[in-house]
Amino acid sequence: MTIHFRRRLLAFFIVLFIIIGAVVILYSQGYRLDTSSFSLTKIGAVYIESYQNPINIYLNDTYYKDKSGLLTKGTLISSVIPKKYHLSIQKDAFLEYTKNIEIFPSQVVRFFNILLVPKNVSYATTTIASSSHIVLDDLITRGALTHEKTSKGIQFAVQSIPADSTQASSTSLSLNKTLALISKQRFSQFLFYSNNPSELLATSSSGIYRIQTTEPSVTLLSSSTLPYAYVIQDNVLTFVAPQIQTATTTKTKQPKETNPRAVFIRIDINSGTTTQIPLATEQRVQSITSLYTKNNLIAFITTDKSLTLYDTDKKREVVVSQNAISALFSPDGKKLLYRGEDGKARVYFIQDELETMDAKEGDTLQLSLVNASNIQNIAWYQDAAHLILMYPEQIMLAEVTKKEPNNHFPIWRGSYQRATYASDQNILTIASSTTEITQIDFSLFTK
Repeated sequence: MTIHFRRRLLAFFIVLFIIIGAVVILYSQGYRLDTSSFSLTKIGAVYIESYQNPINIYLNDTYYKDKSGLLTKGTLISSVIPKKYHLSIQKDAFLEYTKNIEIFPSQVVRFFNILLVPKNVSYATTTIASSSHIVLDDLITRGALTHEKTSKGIQFAVQSIPADSTQASSTSLSLNKTLALISKQRFSQFLFYSNNPSELLATSSSGIYRIQTTEPSVTLLSSSTLPYAYVIQDNVLTFVAPQIQTATTTKTKQPKETNPRAVFIRIDINSGTTTQIPLATEQRVQSITSLYTKNNLIAFITTDKSLTLYDTDKKREVVVSQNAISALFSPDGKKLLYRGEDGKARVYFIQDELETMDAKEGDTLQLSLVNASNIQNIAWYQDAAHLILMYPEQIMLAEVTKKEPNNHFPIWRGSYQRATYASDQNILTIASSTTEITQIDFSLFTK
């Protein structure tokens, strides 16, 4: 071997070492060769978490194994060339979940709270004691409140829905007969305040009462009535009431104000404890049309369609929107959903949700909901990442997301009288007719 050849061989290995070293360094820094353009590009990644693992994951028809397990909640797909992809998540007996996504260099596109819906949703149906003259007043997971006009006046009844779906029929209790034995009050309104059908609120001309029907009792909670906005949340009744005027030293009789300043009254229904909450800014009782609560937060809508968020701890008010007709707090209290007169739904972020939603406190997200103007009612799903949309002829489950498309999955088809969702029990209760109550247990989706 000549010296000239050895020198050329040494130079070759030096160049090869430099090339391999450069490739290793670029690879370790996240660069890959994009075969579509034959150029080096920095990779991105996709992270996916689902309630129903294992799942089948596809990016542009390329299959990726679900890596979730005891140690990891989700699947990280790394080394993804930055470009647009079609994401598909599939599972036998479930509807396909799809997304149009774009991967960017050095970024992870994250998907949390993916909830797949069965192709065939199972229902549990209960027959209630009813007639064509009975009107459904209220509905909870374990009971329905009805009223019927008779020659003796309006007759109220509680229809108890059995917890065991194998018991196909409910039991009925006449409120009028039960209360006539223990009270001479004439009640004009009844409301469930818990998921126990034996626990109700009732109003009369003399105040607000707590009703127990198992061991019949009537307890006065407040001498106030409910002519204005009110809401019940976690066994706490919050309502708008006139501010009590302080007595004046003069003997001149002051005219009674027809639209006095408003305060919020909170009553713990179980203990009877009453708290008065003054507003940060002046409001009149008749100007507040709707009220919503969650923990230390109160949201209210006024006659001019203004939606205000009030933190009772910090004594701080924030005007969320000037065009709102309804609102609803998410179960975690981090978001406020509201709808305008145009029917469009928007989400206001009360706290930062940088990981799951890439949203900061104070941000607003307009949702892409199908036929938004036809939605009669909306309920937050248990995870605060989905919505239950109640249309006249169907009920759908939709995502709260910035990523398109916003998946809408049908969970009920057909007409119905009323539907309510209990997030603590994860059950949707539907009055499908005057004689039937249908329930969907969402916990069965993940079993």
